[in-house]
Amino acid sequence: MDEIDLQPAAIRTVAEFTAALRGLKARSGLTLRQLESRAAARGDVLPRSTVADLLRKRTLPRRETVAAFVRACGEEDRSAEWMEAWALLASAGAHRDAHQEAHQEVHPDAAAGVAQKRSPSTGSGPRRRLAFAAAGLTLTAAVAAGVLLIGHLASSGSHATGTVTGRPPALLPVVSAGSWVRIRPARSPDLCLTAGKERSGRYRSEVAVQRPCAEPGPRSFIQPRDDDLAYVKWEHPSSKAMGCLTILDSGPAKGLVEPQENCLADKDAQLFRVERFGSTAAERYRLRRAHTALCLGIPDGETTAGVEAVQQPCGEQSGQSFLIDLLPQTAGPS
Repeated sequence: MDEIDLQPAAIRTVAEFTAALRGLKARSGLTLRQLESRAAARGDVLPRSTVADLLRKRTLPRRETVAAFVRACGEEDRSAEWMEAWALLASAGAHRDAHQEAHQEVHPDAAAGVAQKRSPSTGSGPRRRLAFAAAGLTLTAAVAAGVLLIGHLASSGSHATGTVTGRPPALLPVVSAGSWVRIRPARSPDLCLTAGKERSGRYRSEVAVQRPCAEPGPRSFIQPRDDDLAYVKWEHPSSKAMGCLTILDSGPAKGLVEPQENCLADKDAQLFRVERFGSTAAERYRLRRAHTALCLGIPDGETTAGVEAVQQPCGEQSGQSFLIDLLPQTAGPS
């Protein structure tokens, strides 16, 4: 395939998009197995069978599958371009389907026609942790007018171009300026996600654990970006310093979550998509790490106070289900 055919901005049809993806694979020189391995190394899920289907199907692939494939092919720096091309095609498909069937429900990513764009880093330097009281979560806070839709549920149903065949994903409504929240494990609603100590003692800094909501501790704030991602911030109860919850990728606390001072625009470990979780009427959500198939969860759905939140593959585990309360309006963090 000519290099010009690998320019996402030049793509006009789903067929051209699929051909361009085949061109990416050819240019990468990687086998299906190697693509699967490269994706897994960065926390993405990209089975060989999925890639094979991606490269031959006549309908627009799922957004997350395309994103993982592009990154595995070594096109991470141009990911925003590929996702913009995907969004434009999805939007065109959504409008066509809406015209054909007035009551057909449209996938929010398609209706919006907005590409997922990763902002350039706002800074660099050594990781800095915030000290928080090792106790529960007392929160006050905010829902103002105007809604930013954060995240979409990666449904297990099949997707046609720009549409969802099963139950449409629900989205957490958060004002564009951000909202104070209370995050509670659905299996233990009297507990809140807050600061505490890792129980084995192998890590001395404070991490995210579940503790009684009545106990004092940091306030939680969800700060959306201009895409479907958001930071989850904690405010220190005394100093009022803000820190972004960060998934640790190495060291003795690998997989745990701690607040860090530096909130970086291009750090997947600090960005989450807040998605509706489960099929019940209750509004339950899960916190999916940006650009991955990894979610925060309470191991084995434990209901004991002090259990740490950990990163784990997204699935149907009850421990990944959270109640997120948007709290009464008050000033956001400075």
